[in-house]
Amino acid sequence: IIPARTILADVCQWQYRGVGCGYDGPPVADERDNPTTDPAKDKCSHRRSGCRFRYPRPEPMPISSFPGSQKVS
Repeated sequence: IIPARTILADVCQWQYRGVGCGYDGPPVADERDNPTTDPAKDKCSHRRSGCRFRYPRPEPMPISSFPGSQKVS
């Protein structure tokens, strides 16, 4: 089944701290995945690495990307 939205291999489409993302913890990192504790600088990079900062292993990540789609040639 093909989703009815754009398939992006390594970009999460959820809104940070929104319904799909669900993260409601403390500030973690900026948009370039640099660690921060400043709420004004806390932004999501929309990459797997940014999601992993907020959901450390073994927690499942609610990322909205399609990592396997870049393997199609």
